[in-house]
Parts: sequence; C-alpha cells; structure tokens
Amino acid sequence: MIVLYSFSAAKVNVWPIESYTLDWYRELRDDRDIIEGIKLSIRVGLIASAIAIVLGTLAGLAIDRYNFPGKSALRFLIVLPITLPGIVTGVALLSYFTLIHWEQSNWTIIIAHATFCVTLVMNNVVGRLS
Repeated sequence: MIVLYSFSAAKVNVWPIESYTLDWYRELRDDRDIIEGIKLSIRVGLIASAIAIVLGTLAGLAIDRYNFPGKSALRFLIVLPITLPGIVTGVALLSYFTLIHWEQSNWTIIIAHATFCVTLVMNNVVGRLS
C-alpha cells in the first residue's frame, strides 16, 4: 500500500487514489539530505553486517563446538541485546560511549548495529550446527 500511495498526487492519502504522479520521486531525487542519509544507511548496513557475520560465526562455532567455563554466560551476553527492547540497548550503548568519552560518529552507529546483528548471526550458526 505504501508503494501504491507513493504515486498518489494528493498531499493527504485518500482512497481511492484520484490521480497519479512521479513528483514525490522527483523531489526525493533532488533532496541531497535524503540521498546522503540513504548512502549512510547503506554504508552502515554493509559494514555492520560484515562485522556481525565474522563475530557471530566465530561465536557460534565456539559455543557449538567447545566446552569452556562461562559458556552459558557468554551466550547470554551475546543474546542480551535482542532480548531487550531496542531503545534500552541504544540508551545503554550511548551511555557507555559517553562514559568512555568516545565521540559519536558513524563508527558508534556501526558498532551499535553490529552488536544487535551478532546475536542473529550467532543464533543461526548455532542452530544450523546443532
């Protein structure tokens, strides 16, 4: 429905759509801030995914194949970001970065996203190996 409404000429969505236009896409193309935001999102997503794939796969292999002290605690800590509401994890990471005097940047965004994604990768790896 959202894609369909994106072609509506009306400024307020009504049903049925009375007329269609590409004006919204022309405005999108000409808005540099939105284009830069899309580029940043793609960059963050690709880098965070690469980090999560490496760390999540290694963690999954270690948890599945080896017995070591603290194994359940490690798994709990890795899974914790996905069990908490996203806002709690975000505020906790922001507090941590502030505590260690690490300036907010693209890297803090990447680390935050990778922290969440490592859980997803690790759970899939452990599940497939089991």
